[in-house]
Amino acid sequence: MNFVTKSAIIIALLIIASTGAIHSQADGEKVGEVKQIDKKTSEVLVGSPTAGNDLQIGDLLYVRIEGKVVHLRVTFPMLTIAKCKAEGKNRLLWDKAVKGMAVYRYRKGVENFESAVNSKIKIYKIGDRGPAGGWIFYDKGFYEDGWRYLEAAPEDLYGGNGKQWNNGSYIQTGASGTDLGTGKSNTLKIINTQGEGDYAARMCADYFQGEKFDWFLPSKDELNLMRTNLYIRNIGGFGGGGYWSSSEDSVDNAWLQTMYGGEQVNFLHKGNSARIRAIRSF
Repeated sequence: MNFVTKSAIIIALLIIASTGAIHSQADGEKVGEVKQIDKKTSEVLVGSPTAGNDLQIGDLLYVRIEGKVVHLRVTFPMLTIAKCKAEGKNRLLWDKAVKGMAVYRYRKGVENFESAVNSKIKIYKIGDRGPAGGWIFYDKGFYEDGWRYLEAAPEDLYGGNGKQWNNGSYIQTGASGTDLGTGKSNTLKIINTQGEGDYAARMCADYFQGEKFDWFLPSKDELNLMRTNLYIRNIGGFGGGGYWSSSEDSVDNAWLQTMYGGEQVNFLHKGNSARIRAIRSF
């Protein structure tokens, strides 16, 4: 092998290595492509054949526009497409997204690393104001699955007048989670089966407060903890009546939490109205 051949091979290897290094710095995995932008709703529609399984409300994605990273927060995932809202310092570039642009998700390790860095800047206590202007009511003590804290919205949705649990359709949604950390997945299951409408889970998913779009309807246990850590301490401006949880009990009924007495009941009909307080995890 002559000197020229060896040099060519070395150069080729260096190019391959440098290309891999550049790719590794992307710190993400491709989850889909931009399918459309909706200027009326300021939404970016991300297409993926497995969006319904892979993307959840609140997931942080990003797209590169004009050499800058534009964050996209998933607000409404469906079977093969997900509605997203731009956020962050480069959010004003969202309408420059074009069909076919690759959309990425941060790797879990990267997301947790960013959360760990943020935790050194700000540690929250129960009852503190959260980053979205709500109230911190749970601290897991460490970051796992992309979150540590639960934050309740600063006020009831719909002025505290209440809304029904469903959109008029009585369907088993599969939103049976009752534990801490299940409210987000419950909410996704409810809206995937109930669709559009003016009902509790949909209202929480559409809620915009504190520059955040990642709100959801709390689970039975999350709602009870809101009572223990906020309502009883006279924090958050809660009413004494019943609040819907996202925890389904049957085709007809879902779990309700009363604040004044603390009762949790599973026999309230989904068509009845109850108060709604959205929460988010971060």
